[in-house]
Amino acid sequence: MKIITASFLLIMFNFSVIAQKSNKTINWNADLEYLRAQIYSIFPNAKDRINENDFNTTLARLKSEASSLSINEMAVEIMSLLSLTNDNDCFIYPFQESLSSPILPLKTYFFSDGHYVCDATEPYADLIGEKIDKIGHYKVDELFQKLQTVIPADNIHYQRYQFSLYSQLPSFLSWAEAIENKNKVHILTSSGISKSVSFGDLSSYLKLERTLASQVGLADSQSNHEQENYWMEFWDDGKSLFVQLKAIEDQKEGNSFSDFVKEIEARIKSGKVEKVIIDNRYGGGGNGFMLNDLTALLRESKTINQKGKLFVLTSRSTKGVLLEFTSVLQLNTKATLIGEPTGEGPNTVGDRVTITLPSSKLEVQLTKLFWPTSFIFDNRKTIQPQISINYTFDNYLAKHDPWLKAIKEYNLISYEKQKPDLSTQNKLVGKYKVEGYKLKIYQEDGKLYAEVKKKLRSFFELHTELYHSKTGVLSSDIPQLSLLYEKIEGKSSLTKLEWSGNTYELQ
Repeated sequence: MKIITASFLLIMFNFSVIAQKSNKTINWNADLEYLRAQIYSIFPNAKDRINENDFNTTLARLKSEASSLSINEMAVEIMSLLSLTNDNDCFIYPFQESLSSPILPLKTYFFSDGHYVCDATEPYADLIGEKIDKIGHYKVDELFQKLQTVIPADNIHYQRYQFSLYSQLPSFLSWAEAIENKNKVHILTSSGISKSVSFGDLSSYLKLERTLASQVGLADSQSNHEQENYWMEFWDDGKSLFVQLKAIEDQKEGNSFSDFVKEIEARIKSGKVEKVIIDNRYGGGGNGFMLNDLTALLRESKTINQKGKLFVLTSRSTKGVLLEFTSVLQLNTKATLIGEPTGEGPNTVGDRVTITLPSSKLEVQLTKLFWPTSFIFDNRKTIQPQISINYTFDNYLAKHDPWLKAIKEYNLISYEKQKPDLSTQNKLVGKYKVEGYKLKIYQEDGKLYAEVKKKLRSFFELHTELYHSKTGVLSSDIPQLSLLYEKIEGKSSLTKLEWSGNTYELQ
Protein backbone atom coordinates (compact mmCIF):
# COMPACT_ATOMS: atom_id res chain seq x y z
CA MET A 1 0.00 0.00 0.00
CA LYS A 2 2.66 2.44 -1.11
CA ILE A 3 2.43 5.56 -3.21
CA ILE A 4 4.96 6.70 -5.83
CA THR A 5 5.92 10.34 -5.38
CA ALA A 6 6.78 12.76 -8.15
CA SER A 7 10.34 13.09 -6.87
CA PHE A 8 10.78 9.32 -7.03
CA LEU A 9 9.53 9.28 -10.62
CA LEU A 10 12.05 11.97 -11.55
CA ILE A 11 14.94 10.19 -9.86
CA MET A 12 14.13 6.97 -11.69
CA PHE A 13 13.95 8.74 -15.03
CA ASN A 14 17.39 10.28 -14.56
CA PHE A 15 18.82 6.78 -14.78
CA SER A 16 18.04 6.87 -18.51
CA VAL A 17 21.65 7.84 -19.19
CA ILE A 18 22.59 4.26 -18.33
CA ALA A 19 22.76 2.09 -21.44
CA GLN A 20 19.93 -0.40 -21.69
CA LYS A 21 20.78 -4.08 -21.88
CA SER A 22 20.54 -5.49 -25.39
CA ASN A 23 17.46 -7.66 -25.83
CA LYS A 24 19.56 -10.28 -27.62
CA THR A 25 21.51 -10.97 -24.43
CA ILE A 26 18.38 -11.45 -22.30
CA ASN A 27 17.27 -14.97 -21.48
CA TRP A 28 13.53 -14.34 -21.57
CA ASN A 29 12.62 -17.98 -21.06
CA ALA A 30 14.47 -17.95 -17.75
CA ASP A 31 12.89 -14.62 -16.78
CA LEU A 32 9.37 -15.77 -17.62
CA GLU A 33 9.75 -19.05 -15.76
CA TYR A 34 11.10 -17.14 -12.78
CA LEU A 35 8.14 -14.76 -12.96
CA ARG A 36 5.69 -17.67 -13.13
CA ALA A 37 7.24 -19.24 -10.03
CA GLN A 38 7.21 -15.95 -8.14
CA ILE A 39 3.58 -15.17 -9.00
CA TYR A 40 2.36 -18.56 -7.80
CA SER A 41 4.55 -18.32 -4.71
CA ILE A 42 3.87 -14.71 -3.69
CA PHE A 43 0.44 -13.70 -5.01
CA PRO A 44 -2.20 -14.77 -2.44
CA ASN A 45 -4.32 -17.76 -3.50
CA ALA A 46 -2.86 -17.53 -7.00
CA LYS A 47 -4.26 -20.90 -8.10
CA ASP A 48 -7.79 -19.80 -7.23
CA ARG A 49 -7.51 -16.21 -8.47
CA ILE A 50 -5.76 -16.78 -11.80
CA ASN A 51 -7.22 -18.72 -14.73
CA GLU A 52 -4.49 -21.33 -15.29
CA ASN A 53 -5.31 -21.96 -18.96
CA ASP A 54 -5.23 -18.24 -19.81
CA PHE A 55 -1.99 -17.83 -17.87
CA ASN A 56 -0.22 -20.74 -19.58
CA THR A 57 -1.44 -19.68 -23.02
CA THR A 58 -0.21 -16.12 -22.51
CA LEU A 59 3.10 -17.33 -21.09
CA ALA A 60 3.70 -19.61 -24.07
CA ARG A 61 2.96 -16.78 -26.49
CA LEU A 62 5.40 -14.47 -24.71
CA LYS A 63 8.15 -17.09 -24.88
CA SER A 64 7.62 -17.57 -28.61
CA GLU A 65 7.62 -13.82 -29.37
CA ALA A 66 10.31 -12.63 -26.95
CA SER A 67 13.31 -12.88 -29.29
CA SER A 68 11.78 -10.40 -31.74
CA LEU A 69 10.76 -7.80 -29.15
CA SER A 70 12.63 -4.99 -27.40
CA ILE A 71 12.76 -4.89 -23.61
CA ASN A 72 10.14 -2.10 -23.59
CA GLU A 73 7.85 -4.17 -25.81
CA MET A 74 8.34 -7.21 -23.59
CA ALA A 75 7.45 -5.13 -20.54
CA VAL A 76 4.05 -4.40 -22.10
CA GLU A 77 3.57 -8.07 -22.96
CA ILE A 78 4.39 -9.04 -19.38
CA MET A 79 1.73 -6.56 -18.26
CA SER A 80 -0.78 -8.67 -20.22
CA LEU A 81 0.33 -11.62 -18.08
CA LEU A 82 0.05 -9.61 -14.87
CA SER A 83 -3.43 -8.44 -15.91
CA LEU A 84 -4.63 -12.00 -15.38
CA THR A 85 -4.27 -11.41 -11.62
CA ASN A 86 -7.02 -8.75 -11.89
CA ASP A 87 -5.11 -6.79 -9.26
CA ASN A 88 -4.01 -3.13 -9.23
CA ASP A 89 -0.71 -3.80 -7.49
CA CYS A 90 0.74 -6.30 -9.96
CA PHE A 91 2.49 -4.19 -12.60
CA ILE A 92 5.76 -3.01 -14.15
CA TYR A 93 6.76 0.56 -13.41
CA PRO A 94 7.49 2.11 -16.86
CA PHE A 95 10.11 4.62 -15.69
CA GLN A 96 12.50 2.21 -14.00
CA GLU A 97 16.17 2.03 -15.00
CA SER A 98 15.74 -0.81 -17.48
CA LEU A 99 12.97 1.00 -19.38
CA SER A 100 13.12 4.79 -18.84
CA SER A 101 10.04 5.26 -21.00
CA PRO A 102 9.40 8.58 -22.75
CA ILE A 103 5.94 10.09 -22.30
CA LEU A 104 3.77 12.62 -24.11
CA PRO A 105 4.18 16.13 -22.66
CA LEU A 106 0.44 16.35 -21.95
CA LYS A 107 -1.49 16.10 -18.68
CA THR A 108 -4.87 14.54 -19.45
CA TYR A 109 -7.88 13.20 -17.56
CA PHE A 110 -10.86 11.02 -18.39
CA PHE A 111 -13.78 13.20 -17.28
CA SER A 112 -17.36 11.96 -17.42
CA ASP A 113 -17.85 13.82 -20.71
CA GLY A 114 -14.60 12.76 -22.36
CA HIS A 115 -10.80 12.68 -22.34
CA TYR A 116 -9.39 16.22 -22.07
CA VAL A 117 -5.99 17.91 -22.08
CA CYS A 118 -5.55 19.78 -18.79
CA ASP A 119 -2.01 21.04 -19.43
CA ALA A 120 0.73 20.78 -22.05
CA THR A 121 4.25 21.98 -22.73
CA GLU A 122 5.15 24.21 -25.65
CA PRO A 123 4.66 23.90 -28.58
CA TYR A 124 1.45 22.05 -27.71
CA ALA A 125 -0.23 24.68 -25.53
CA ASP A 126 -3.04 25.06 -28.07
CA LEU A 127 -4.23 21.59 -27.01
CA ILE A 128 -4.99 22.73 -23.46
CA GLY A 129 -8.73 22.53 -22.85
CA GLU A 130 -9.30 20.34 -25.90
CA LYS A 131 -11.28 17.12 -25.86
CA ILE A 132 -9.22 14.36 -27.48
CA ASP A 133 -11.14 12.45 -30.14
CA LYS A 134 -8.35 10.23 -31.51
CA ILE A 135 -4.92 9.11 -30.34
CA GLY A 136 -3.01 7.73 -33.28
CA HIS A 137 -5.25 5.45 -35.33
CA TYR A 138 -7.97 5.00 -32.72
CA LYS A 139 -10.78 6.91 -31.14
CA VAL A 140 -10.26 7.29 -27.39
CA ASP A 141 -12.88 4.69 -26.40
CA GLU A 142 -11.46 2.19 -28.91
CA LEU A 143 -7.94 2.70 -27.57
CA PHE A 144 -9.16 2.30 -24.00
CA GLN A 145 -10.75 -1.05 -24.86
CA LYS A 146 -7.50 -2.24 -26.42
CA LEU A 147 -5.30 -1.11 -23.52
CA GLN A 148 -7.52 -2.74 -20.91
CA THR A 149 -5.74 -6.01 -21.72
CA VAL A 150 -2.41 -4.59 -20.50
CA ILE A 151 -3.60 -2.47 -17.56
CA PRO A 152 -3.73 -4.74 -14.48
CA ALA A 153 -6.61 -3.65 -12.27
CA ASP A 154 -9.37 -4.78 -9.96
CA ASN A 155 -11.97 -3.11 -12.15
CA ILE A 156 -12.70 -0.91 -15.15
CA HIS A 157 -12.89 2.22 -12.99
CA TYR A 158 -9.22 2.03 -12.02
CA GLN A 159 -8.29 1.19 -15.61
CA ARG A 160 -10.03 4.38 -16.71
CA TYR A 161 -8.00 6.29 -14.12
CA GLN A 162 -4.75 4.70 -15.36
CA PHE A 163 -5.59 5.33 -19.02
CA SER A 164 -4.25 8.89 -18.75
CA LEU A 165 -0.79 7.41 -18.10
CA TYR A 166 -0.64 4.37 -20.37
CA SER A 167 -2.23 6.11 -23.37
CA GLN A 168 0.79 8.44 -23.40
CA LEU A 169 3.57 5.83 -23.46
CA PRO A 170 5.01 4.84 -26.88
CA SER A 171 5.45 1.16 -26.02
CA PHE A 172 1.77 0.81 -25.08
CA LEU A 173 0.54 2.77 -28.10
CA SER A 174 2.76 0.67 -30.35
CA TRP A 175 1.45 -2.53 -28.74
CA ALA A 176 -2.12 -1.37 -29.46
CA GLU A 177 -1.07 -0.60 -33.08
CA ALA A 178 -2.12 3.00 -32.58
CA ILE A 179 1.22 4.29 -33.90
CA GLU A 180 4.05 3.19 -36.21
CA ASN A 181 6.51 5.94 -35.31
CA LYS A 182 7.59 5.61 -31.67
CA ASN A 183 8.87 9.19 -31.61
CA LYS A 184 5.51 10.90 -32.01
CA VAL A 185 1.76 10.40 -32.12
CA HIS A 186 -1.01 12.12 -34.05
CA ILE A 187 -3.68 13.76 -31.84
CA LEU A 188 -7.09 14.79 -33.19
CA THR A 189 -9.45 16.85 -31.04
CA SER A 190 -13.22 17.12 -31.24
CA SER A 191 -12.87 20.76 -32.31
CA GLY A 192 -10.82 19.72 -35.33
CA ILE A 193 -7.27 20.45 -34.17
CA SER A 194 -4.89 17.94 -35.73
CA LYS A 195 -1.41 17.84 -34.25
CA SER A 196 1.64 15.60 -34.20
CA VAL A 197 2.98 15.42 -30.64
CA SER A 198 6.50 14.18 -29.90
CA PHE A 199 7.25 12.06 -26.86
CA GLY A 200 9.32 13.84 -24.23
CA ASP A 201 11.12 13.12 -21.00
CA LEU A 202 9.51 12.49 -17.64
CA SER A 203 10.93 15.64 -16.05
CA SER A 204 8.91 17.84 -18.43
CA TYR A 205 5.75 15.83 -17.81
CA LEU A 206 6.09 16.16 -14.03
CA LYS A 207 6.01 19.96 -14.26
CA LEU A 208 2.53 19.94 -15.78
CA GLU A 209 -0.54 20.81 -13.70
CA ARG A 210 -3.80 18.93 -13.19
CA THR A 211 -5.54 19.85 -9.95
CA LEU A 212 -8.84 18.01 -9.59
CA ALA A 213 -11.85 18.93 -7.42
CA SER A 214 -10.71 20.17 -3.98
CA GLN A 215 -7.47 18.21 -4.43
CA VAL A 216 -5.24 20.81 -2.78
CA GLY A 217 -7.86 22.88 -0.96
CA LEU A 218 -11.46 24.06 -1.01
CA ALA A 219 -12.38 26.35 -3.89
CA ASP A 220 -13.37 29.26 -1.64
CA SER A 221 -10.27 28.92 0.55
CA GLN A 222 -6.93 30.67 0.24
CA SER A 223 -5.06 27.67 1.67
CA ASN A 224 -3.04 25.25 -0.44
CA HIS A 225 -2.54 21.76 1.01
CA GLU A 226 -0.69 20.18 -1.91
CA GLN A 227 2.23 18.96 0.20
CA GLU A 228 0.13 17.67 3.11
CA ASN A 229 -0.83 14.04 3.75
CA TYR A 230 -3.98 15.14 5.58
CA TRP A 231 -5.74 18.41 6.28
CA MET A 232 -9.07 19.87 7.37
CA GLU A 233 -11.05 23.07 6.83
CA PHE A 234 -14.53 24.28 7.64
CA TRP A 235 -16.77 24.36 4.58
CA ASP A 236 -19.94 26.09 3.47
CA ASP A 237 -21.64 27.60 6.54
CA GLY A 238 -18.68 26.94 8.82
CA LYS A 239 -20.46 24.03 10.49
CA SER A 240 -19.28 21.31 8.11
CA LEU A 241 -15.79 19.94 8.74
CA PHE A 242 -14.06 18.86 5.52
CA VAL A 243 -11.28 16.31 6.17
CA GLN A 244 -9.08 15.21 3.29
CA LEU A 245 -6.83 12.15 3.61
CA LYS A 246 -4.12 11.37 1.06
CA ALA A 247 -1.58 9.25 2.95
CA ILE A 248 -2.03 7.79 6.43
CA GLU A 249 1.46 8.44 7.72
CA ASP A 250 2.94 11.23 9.82
CA GLN A 251 3.93 14.35 7.92
CA LYS A 252 7.50 15.63 7.95
CA GLU A 253 6.20 18.94 9.28
CA GLY A 254 3.15 19.80 11.35
CA ASN A 255 0.87 17.59 13.42
CA SER A 256 1.33 13.85 13.63
CA PHE A 257 -1.66 11.86 12.40
CA SER A 258 -2.54 11.02 16.00
CA ASP A 259 -2.64 14.72 16.90
CA PHE A 260 -4.64 15.41 13.74
CA VAL A 261 -7.31 12.94 14.90
CA LYS A 262 -7.33 14.54 18.35
CA GLU A 263 -7.94 17.92 16.72
CA ILE A 264 -10.91 16.48 14.81
CA GLU A 265 -12.23 15.07 18.08
CA ALA A 266 -11.88 18.42 19.84
CA ARG A 267 -13.78 20.21 17.09
CA ILE A 268 -16.60 17.66 17.16
CA LYS A 269 -16.88 17.81 20.95
CA SER A 270 -16.95 21.62 20.85
CA GLY A 271 -20.47 21.36 19.42
CA LYS A 272 -19.59 23.61 16.47
CA VAL A 273 -19.45 20.77 13.93
CA GLU A 274 -22.76 19.59 12.45
CA LYS A 275 -21.38 17.52 9.58
CA VAL A 276 -18.12 15.71 8.83
CA ILE A 277 -16.98 15.08 5.26
CA ILE A 278 -14.20 12.52 4.77
CA ASP A 279 -12.49 12.98 1.39
CA ASN A 280 -10.94 9.67 0.27
CA ARG A 281 -10.62 10.57 -3.42
CA TYR A 282 -6.86 11.03 -3.76
CA GLY A 283 -3.84 9.00 -2.67
CA GLY A 284 -4.02 5.76 -0.74
CA GLY A 285 -0.71 4.94 0.92
CA GLY A 286 0.20 4.54 4.56
CA ASN A 287 -0.66 2.40 7.55
CA GLY A 288 -4.28 1.33 7.97
CA PHE A 289 -3.88 0.58 11.67
CA MET A 290 -3.31 4.31 12.28
CA LEU A 291 -6.99 4.83 11.36
CA ASN A 292 -8.35 2.91 14.36
CA ASP A 293 -8.82 6.00 16.54
CA LEU A 294 -10.51 7.99 13.77
CA THR A 295 -12.84 5.07 13.02
CA ALA A 296 -13.80 4.78 16.69
CA LEU A 297 -14.32 8.54 16.96
CA LEU A 298 -16.75 8.68 14.03
CA ARG A 299 -18.58 5.47 14.98
CA GLU A 300 -19.12 6.48 18.61
CA SER A 301 -20.02 10.14 18.04
CA LYS A 302 -23.76 10.46 18.66
CA THR A 303 -23.84 13.85 16.93
CA ILE A 304 -21.94 12.85 13.78
CA ASN A 305 -22.79 9.17 13.30
CA GLN A 306 -26.23 9.93 11.92
CA LYS A 307 -27.71 9.83 8.45
CA GLY A 308 -27.03 13.15 6.76
CA LYS A 309 -24.25 14.08 9.18
CA LEU A 310 -21.35 11.93 7.91
CA PHE A 311 -20.27 11.75 4.27
CA VAL A 312 -17.44 9.87 2.53
CA LEU A 313 -16.23 11.04 -0.89
CA THR A 314 -14.93 8.40 -3.32
CA SER A 315 -13.42 8.36 -6.80
CA ARG A 316 -12.11 5.85 -9.32
CA SER A 317 -8.65 6.34 -7.76
CA THR A 318 -9.79 5.48 -4.21
CA LYS A 319 -7.56 2.54 -3.31
CA GLY A 320 -5.12 1.27 -0.70
CA VAL A 321 -5.55 2.46 2.86
CA LEU A 322 -8.22 4.97 1.79
CA LEU A 323 -10.24 2.13 0.28
CA GLU A 324 -9.90 0.22 3.54
CA PHE A 325 -11.15 3.26 5.44
CA THR A 326 -14.05 3.72 3.04
CA SER A 327 -15.09 0.10 3.54
CA VAL A 328 -14.70 0.26 7.33
CA LEU A 329 -16.87 3.40 7.52
CA GLN A 330 -19.52 1.84 5.28
CA LEU A 331 -19.73 -1.22 7.55
CA ASN A 332 -19.55 0.62 10.88
CA THR A 333 -21.27 3.99 10.56
CA LYS A 334 -24.27 5.68 8.97
CA ALA A 335 -21.98 7.40 6.46
CA THR A 336 -23.35 8.27 3.04
CA LEU A 337 -20.91 7.48 0.22
CA ILE A 338 -20.85 10.04 -2.59
CA GLY A 339 -18.88 9.97 -5.81
CA GLU A 340 -17.56 7.37 -8.24
CA PRO A 341 -17.11 3.60 -7.87
CA THR A 342 -13.79 2.96 -6.14
CA GLY A 343 -10.61 1.64 -7.78
CA GLU A 344 -10.48 -1.48 -5.59
CA GLY A 345 -12.83 -3.79 -3.76
CA PRO A 346 -13.11 -4.19 0.03
CA ASN A 347 -11.12 -7.44 0.13
CA THR A 348 -8.45 -6.72 -2.49
CA VAL A 349 -6.32 -4.02 -0.85
CA GLY A 350 -2.83 -5.41 -0.49
CA ASP A 351 0.81 -4.94 0.39
CA ARG A 352 3.20 -5.48 -2.48
CA VAL A 353 6.78 -6.59 -3.00
CA THR A 354 9.28 -5.90 -5.79
CA ILE A 355 10.93 -8.81 -7.58
CA THR A 356 13.73 -8.48 -10.15
CA LEU A 357 13.79 -10.73 -13.20
CA PRO A 358 17.27 -12.32 -13.21
CA SER A 359 18.31 -11.72 -16.82
CA SER A 360 16.54 -8.54 -17.99
CA LYS A 361 16.69 -6.94 -14.52
CA LEU A 362 13.13 -5.73 -15.00
CA GLU A 363 11.48 -4.93 -11.67
CA VAL A 364 7.98 -6.33 -11.25
CA GLN A 365 5.52 -5.41 -8.51
CA LEU A 366 3.49 -8.26 -7.01
CA THR A 367 0.86 -8.26 -4.28
CA LYS A 368 2.04 -10.40 -1.37
CA LEU A 369 -0.77 -9.93 1.15
CA PHE A 370 -4.42 -8.87 1.11
CA TRP A 371 -6.05 -6.97 3.97
CA PRO A 372 -9.76 -7.91 3.96
CA THR A 373 -12.18 -5.31 5.29
CA SER A 374 -15.39 -7.30 4.78
CA PHE A 375 -16.82 -10.82 4.96
CA ILE A 376 -14.73 -13.41 3.11
CA PHE A 377 -17.70 -14.03 0.81
CA ASP A 378 -17.82 -10.36 -0.22
CA ASN A 379 -16.61 -10.58 -3.83
CA ARG A 380 -17.15 -6.96 -4.80
CA LYS A 381 -14.39 -5.54 -7.00
CA THR A 382 -15.44 -1.98 -6.22
CA ILE A 383 -17.49 -0.07 -3.65
CA GLN A 384 -20.44 1.66 -5.26
CA PRO A 385 -21.40 5.05 -3.79
CA GLN A 386 -24.97 5.59 -2.67
CA ILE A 387 -25.03 8.88 -4.58
CA SER A 388 -23.21 8.95 -7.93
CA ILE A 389 -21.75 12.10 -9.45
CA ASN A 390 -20.52 13.16 -12.87
CA TYR A 391 -17.29 15.16 -12.94
CA THR A 392 -17.18 17.11 -16.21
CA PHE A 393 -14.43 19.15 -17.79
CA ASP A 394 -16.53 22.28 -17.23
CA ASN A 395 -16.57 21.42 -13.50
CA TYR A 396 -12.77 21.19 -13.65
CA LEU A 397 -12.37 24.54 -15.43
CA ALA A 398 -14.72 26.32 -13.03
CA LYS A 399 -13.19 24.57 -9.99
CA HIS A 400 -16.63 23.26 -9.09
CA ASP A 401 -16.81 20.19 -6.88
CA PRO A 402 -19.92 18.11 -7.76
CA TRP A 403 -19.26 15.87 -4.72
CA LEU A 404 -19.84 18.84 -2.42
CA LYS A 405 -22.82 19.96 -4.48
CA ALA A 406 -24.38 16.53 -3.87
CA ILE A 407 -23.99 17.04 -0.12
CA LYS A 408 -25.82 20.37 -0.32
CA GLU A 409 -28.64 18.72 -2.26
CA TYR A 410 -28.85 15.66 0.01
CA ASN A 411 -32.45 14.93 1.01
CA LEU A 412 -32.59 13.19 4.39
CA ILE A 413 -36.33 12.49 4.21
CA SER A 414 -35.92 9.98 1.37
CA TYR A 415 -33.52 7.93 3.50
CA GLU A 416 -35.61 7.60 6.68
CA LYS A 417 -36.14 4.01 7.89
CA GLN A 418 -38.52 2.38 10.36
CA LYS A 419 -37.30 0.74 13.58
CA PRO A 420 -38.51 -2.82 14.27
CA ASP A 421 -41.08 -2.97 17.09
CA LEU A 422 -39.80 -3.81 20.57
CA SER A 423 -41.51 -7.19 20.59
CA THR A 424 -39.60 -8.24 17.47
CA GLN A 425 -36.37 -6.80 18.86
CA ASN A 426 -36.67 -8.80 22.08
CA LYS A 427 -37.18 -12.05 20.19
CA LEU A 428 -34.19 -11.60 17.86
CA VAL A 429 -31.53 -10.56 20.38
CA GLY A 430 -28.79 -13.17 20.70
CA LYS A 431 -25.55 -14.57 19.36
CA TYR A 432 -25.30 -16.26 15.98
CA LYS A 433 -22.67 -17.72 13.66
CA VAL A 434 -22.40 -17.27 9.91
CA GLU A 435 -19.62 -18.70 7.73
CA GLY A 436 -17.23 -18.78 10.70
CA TYR A 437 -18.05 -15.25 11.94
CA LYS A 438 -19.65 -14.48 15.30
CA LEU A 439 -22.65 -12.18 14.86
CA LYS A 440 -24.16 -10.45 17.87
CA ILE A 441 -27.66 -8.91 17.83
CA TYR A 442 -28.35 -6.53 20.71
CA GLN A 443 -30.63 -3.70 21.84
CA GLU A 444 -29.64 -0.22 22.98
CA ASP A 445 -31.85 2.84 23.54
CA GLY A 446 -34.83 1.18 21.87
CA LYS A 447 -32.85 0.31 18.74
CA LEU A 448 -31.62 -3.01 17.35
CA TYR A 449 -28.01 -3.51 16.25
CA ALA A 450 -25.84 -6.15 14.56
CA GLU A 451 -22.16 -6.46 15.40
CA VAL A 452 -19.13 -8.48 14.29
CA LYS A 453 -16.06 -7.68 16.37
CA LYS A 454 -12.62 -7.19 14.84
CA LYS A 455 -10.03 -9.93 15.20
CA LEU A 456 -6.36 -9.32 15.98
CA ARG A 457 -4.45 -7.76 13.04
CA SER A 458 -7.60 -7.45 10.98
CA PHE A 459 -9.49 -4.49 9.54
CA PHE A 460 -12.86 -6.21 9.25
CA GLU A 461 -15.48 -5.28 11.80
CA LEU A 462 -19.18 -4.57 11.47
CA HIS A 463 -21.58 -2.45 13.46
CA THR A 464 -24.93 -1.38 12.05
CA GLU A 465 -28.43 -0.49 13.15
CA LEU A 466 -31.21 -2.79 11.93
CA TYR A 467 -34.55 -1.62 10.53
CA HIS A 468 -37.93 -3.07 9.63
CA SER A 469 -38.02 -3.62 5.88
CA LYS A 470 -40.99 -5.96 5.54
CA THR A 471 -42.33 -8.97 7.42
CA GLY A 472 -39.46 -11.36 8.01
CA VAL A 473 -36.76 -8.98 6.74
CA LEU A 474 -34.49 -6.51 8.54
CA SER A 475 -32.51 -4.00 6.51
CA SER A 476 -29.43 -2.12 7.76
CA ASP A 477 -27.27 0.95 7.20
CA ILE A 478 -25.11 -1.24 4.94
CA PRO A 479 -26.64 -1.39 1.42
CA GLN A 480 -25.53 -5.01 0.86
CA LEU A 481 -26.78 -6.41 4.19
CA SER A 482 -30.18 -7.75 5.26
CA LEU A 483 -31.15 -10.28 7.92
CA LEU A 484 -34.05 -12.71 7.50
CA TYR A 485 -36.11 -14.10 10.36
CA GLU A 486 -39.06 -16.46 10.78
CA LYS A 487 -41.07 -18.20 13.46
CA ILE A 488 -39.67 -21.59 14.41
CA GLU A 489 -41.70 -23.61 16.92
CA GLY A 490 -43.61 -20.48 17.89
CA LYS A 491 -40.48 -18.37 18.43
CA SER A 492 -39.07 -15.69 16.10
CA SER A 493 -35.43 -16.26 15.23
CA LEU A 494 -32.93 -15.00 12.68
CA THR A 495 -32.33 -17.67 10.04
CA LYS A 496 -30.29 -16.14 7.22
CA LEU A 497 -27.91 -13.31 6.40
CA GLU A 498 -28.35 -11.85 2.95
CA TRP A 499 -25.36 -10.14 1.33
CA SER A 500 -25.57 -8.63 -2.16
CA GLY A 501 -28.40 -11.00 -3.07
CA ASN A 502 -26.71 -14.15 -1.74
CA THR A 503 -27.98 -15.85 1.43
CA TYR A 504 -25.99 -17.55 4.18
CA GLU A 505 -27.41 -19.72 6.96
CA LEU A 506 -27.29 -18.40 10.52
CA GLN A 507 -26.70 -20.78 13.40
